[in-house]
Amino acid sequence: MSSSELHDHMGAYLAGIAFRCKTLAETLERRDQPEAATARELVLQVNAGIDQVRNFARLLNPVGLDLGGLGAGLSRLGQEVGKVFGVQCQVQVPPELPGLGEEQSLQLYRIAQEAIRNAVQHGRAQNITLSLDYEAGHLVQTVASDGLSWDPEVKPAQGSGLRIMRHRAADLGGTFVIQTSPAGGTEAICRMPLGRETDANPRPDS
Repeated sequence: MSSSELHDHMGAYLAGIAFRCKTLAETLERRDQPEAATARELVLQVNAGIDQVRNFARLLNPVGLDLGGLGAGLSRLGQEVGKVFGVQCQVQVPPELPGLGEEQSLQLYRIAQEAIRNAVQHGRAQNITLSLDYEAGHLVQTVASDGLSWDPEVKPAQGSGLRIMRHRAADLGGTFVIQTSPAGGTEAICRMPLGRETDANPRPDS
């Protein structure tokens, strides 16, 4: 089930249940039945379930068109990182992005998400800049941080995060590298050629 199907179908199904519970509660109240309070509580619980469905749908596809696309998704990511980790995360996105496919946008988002997590948890960064730019027919996404510098060619990664980011970039027909920044810290850079639709199948964690 896609994120939109989860939101539309499951959300509508739960909304119908909430409506029927509300009608039941009103009927019980008119009859002065003590079970009315329980029915009202059920309405609140079902409505809370609807909110959770909406949140899960956003997690499954944080860059959907109904949520503003890639630019809006990256901006929300920066805000969430600041709140959760207590760091500064600046997001620089052009006012207009090329017509990216949904899978392209989602892969770029997941790469940024993992690169930021690495910068905070492993690089101990306090300041992060996530930017999108154009360069020689490519869309370039950069996560620059002021944390510990890391060159995977010198010190290989122990986990699977780097491998997954490289595979995501390859699915886009692009490349992903991590390098030491000239000013210190680390840069994680994904270059994706413009005008190419990804033929990748969505990953289970996408």
